[in-house]
Amino acid sequence: MQPRGIYGGIILRVGVSMLTDVQLRRLTPAEKPYKRADTGGLFILVQPNGSRLWRMKYRFGGREKLLSFGAYPEVSLAAARDARDAARSELRADRDLDSNDRPRARPILVVSGHGQERVYSLKRDCL
Repeated sequence: MQPRGIYGGIILRVGVSMLTDVQLRRLTPAEKPYKRADTGGLFILVQPNGSRLWRMKYRFGGREKLLSFGAYPEVSLAAARDARDAARSELRADRDLDSNDRPRARPILVVSGHGQERVYSLKRDCL
């Protein structure tokens, strides 16, 4: 059994190993999706269809969130780690990572036949 440490009331395994490229290539699909953790919230999600997707779990504003970096091998292990580091620096600067991905209201200008103008707003998803 590996030694354990306590950090902030959470029990952690000491000496958690990072993923390697050989381990990533050997990941095979299973009946259900499963995850293999790297470090800093980064993990790879292996889907039953064989796709391997990079994800990062993080918390912002007291809520747990999930960020996607792309599919392996299109996004390499080094590129995923670089993206994770960039995302963590944004979080340290207190910036929400998914703020650009949220549906926003966009003003739409509609001109009636009588020369009157009205501004409506619709969600981006509805356009």
